Formats: sequence, C-alpha cells, structure tokens
Amino acid sequence: YCDLSDEDPHKMGRKDYEVLKLRNTGQNGRCLTNKKDHTRREEEENEVINMKKKDGGLDNEEEGDNKRVKQEANDEWDGKIMRDVHDANSLEKRRKGQNSDDNNDDDDAEEVPEIRALRQMFMLSVAFAANIGGTGSPLGCAPNIILMGLLQNTFNEPTGLNFATWLAYNFPGLVICGLMGWLWLQLLYRKSAGVSLQATRASDNEVRSFLETQYRGLGVLSRKEAVVLVSFSVLVLLWVFRAPGFVPGWSKIFTDAYGVKIAAATPVMLTVFVLFLIPSGADQHHSRGGKVPEVCLTWEVLERRLPWRMILLLGGGLAIAEGAKTSGLSEYIGGQLQALNFLPREVVVLVVTCTTALLTELASNTATASVILPILLDMSLAMKIHPFHLLVPATTCCAYAFMLPVATPGNTIILSAARMTTYEMMKAGAMMNLLCVLVVNITINTLGVIMFDLNTFPAWANITTAIP
Repeated sequence: YCDLSDEDPHKMGRKDYEVLKLRNTGQNGRCLTNKKDHTRREEEENEVINMKKKDGGLDNEEEGDNKRVKQEANDEWDGKIMRDVHDANSLEKRRKGQNSDDNNDDDDAEEVPEIRALRQMFMLSVAFAANIGGTGSPLGCAPNIILMGLLQNTFNEPTGLNFATWLAYNFPGLVICGLMGWLWLQLLYRKSAGVSLQATRASDNEVRSFLETQYRGLGVLSRKEAVVLVSFSVLVLLWVFRAPGFVPGWSKIFTDAYGVKIAAATPVMLTVFVLFLIPSGADQHHSRGGKVPEVCLTWEVLERRLPWRMILLLGGGLAIAEGAKTSGLSEYIGGQLQALNFLPREVVVLVVTCTTALLTELASNTATASVILPILLDMSLAMKIHPFHLLVPATTCCAYAFMLPVATPGNTIILSAARMTTYEMMKAGAMMNLLCVLVVNITINTLGVIMFDLNTFPAWANITTAIP
C-alpha cells in the first residue's frame, strides 16, 4: 500500500480509508506515485471502456454513452476494490485464529487488563441494577406478583399491601442498595484493579458522538409509541390510586355502587382492551380487498410476544400453595416450625432472608418464591407473627441473585457479554448479597414496623378463607 499520511483514517472511517489506499494502488500492488503510473491506470480504464463499447455496439461519437460506459467501468473497478477490501479483511481474520473461540481467547490474552476490568464493572452494574430495580414495585419481578396473588387468595380482608404502600416501603431500600452496589464496584475495580476513568476531550467527543448517533437512530416518536407511553402512564396512575390507603381510592366507587371488588388486574385488562381499539394511524390491506385501519395491538402480536411460560410458572406456584393449604401440608409445616418461636423475631427474619438469598442463587427467583412464600405464610400464622414480617423481606431477597449466572437470565447475558468467569461474578456478587440482605433486615425492622405495625398481629390474618 502507498503512503497516505495526509489522510486521517479516523475522520474518513476505516472502510473508506482502505478503499482510498486501493484506489491509489496498481493491479500489481505497487503505489501510483508518479504521473507515468497514473497514466497507465487511465489507459487501463480506457481499455475497459473500449471493450464495453465494442461489446455493446456503442457509437464513439455519442458523449452521453461515453459517460455512461465510463461510469460502468468505474463501478466495475469499485467492485474490484471492495472485493479486495473484503478479501484482505477475511485474510486478516483467518490469520488470527481458526475459530471464534480461539479468537476470543487471543483477544482476552492481548487485551489491556484495565479495559477488561472496566468492561466487567460496567456490565456488572447493569446486572446489579436490574436485580435491585425489580424490588421497587409489585410488578417489578415475578416474586412480587406471587406475593400479591398469595395474599389476595388467602385473606378475606384487605391486607394494606398495595401499589402505593409497596413503593413507599421498598423505594428507600432500593436506593440504598443501588448506592452500595455502586460503591462496592468502585472499590472492587477502581481501587483493586486500578481502573481509571480519567477522560480527555477527545474521548468525551467520541462518546458524545456515539451517543448522538445512537439517539438519532431511534428516529422520531411514532404514533404507536406515543399511544403506548400514554396508556402505560395512565395504567400506573390507576394502580397507585386504586386503593392507596391514605385516601379512598377510585375502586371504592365501584365497590359502593355495584358491590364489585376491583383488583390490580382490572386496570391492566382495561388498558389492553383499549389498545385493541385505538388506531395506529396506518392502514393494512384486508384479505377480501380494501383497506382497514391498523390498531396498536393485535391478537397475533399478543399471542407471539406474551410470555406464556411465565404465566404458567406463576399460576403453578399459586396452585402449589393452594394444594399445600387444601391437603393440610401447610398446617403441618407451620406446626413443626413453631419450635423457632423462642427466637426473637429479628433473628427469625435474619435466618429467613439468608436462606432465601442462598436458595435464589441455585434456582430461579420465581421457583424460589413459589416454594418458600407459602411455607413462610403458614409459619407466621402459626407463630402469631405479622405475615409481612417474614413475607416481604423474603420476597425482596428472592430478587437478590448476584452470584451465579444460572440465578437469573440477566446474569447469564452479562456473563457472556462481559467475557468474565463464574468465579469473577461470584466474587463481586457475594458481597452484594451480604450488603442487600443487611439492608433488607434493617428496613423491615425500622420502616416496616412503622408502616405496617409489625409488632401487632393483624385482625385480617385471622381469616384465611378467600372469597370464592
């Protein structure tokens, strides 16, 4: 290749730079450095043009045809150049290794340790935030939904745990755990691994340019996206003010007027039904001819995108809980666990949270919640402990799976994307488990006692027969 020191490959882009190098390279691989070489290159192009004219029976005196043929010749030459670039890149890739695994191993071996640690720190921050963020609302993760369904199916009276009270209780702990996770990653990687985040003006400009490009790639907000955004915002408001507790909710209007109990699923079904009716602004062709307005949500999309496996798993957990209750297994387990009644409640909560955090590392959080929550409910009723004192912290700990990739799908994705080992994930996640379990125990014994009056066994817990 010839010397192109006057050109900046970063401004042009690597692909265009390679093309420019080949454009200034003869077919024999020698650079076109003088006028004679360029003249020979033009003669080669003219020869191609003349061959095109001869084959196509073109008239030499027609200037328009000359331009068109010359353009075709240039296109043919450009195609050769791009094939040469592709072949050169392919050869370079083949030289690095025979397969992708060898390439990854070579990249890891040649990679700067600081870059590797920085990538792991960023990836783990995403995994930690995803697990911690799921505890913020009743719909954040599957264990929260299982707990709400268990309480609704078990007790006749309102328990006081709804969308608003859940947010008020769990949000402070969520923020604290998030800050502690940030601090732990700083200590683990920036101090021990020596990761530096000192930015320069050039790196800042590159990052800003990359983010702007990605943002522009999103395009403008479409009508479908706007409808979904407004619908979801209205749905959240309906959840929060359905029965907030501090004021009468809108569900009380229907209960007083029609005697109908409005559950948390009612606003969801209403929102989905509305999406089936709102036009998206586009038309689609009907099989019988003509055009019909396209709606924001269709049954084909719903059937294809709905996580049916998750619904069956949640329903299976509730079915197991109901089966244990009907068969008398829950009562038997609760009687056996009365032996722990001599322990202080704070110690019982600590044992429960540590056990749940360990189990959720070995199984999915949904399976862990489906098995352990019904047992804890019967245990609290047998020991005359407020059910929230055991159920709420255990449910929160079901989401704290930071150590193993099999615990959550997010951990599996991060393990592959960060190109880290299981030991490295365990080393970072073990401390996060301890810190989050500590925060859960402090929160339930301070804020939880104030919000839910956990020192008193509630009256609604004496009635365990659900409305048919």
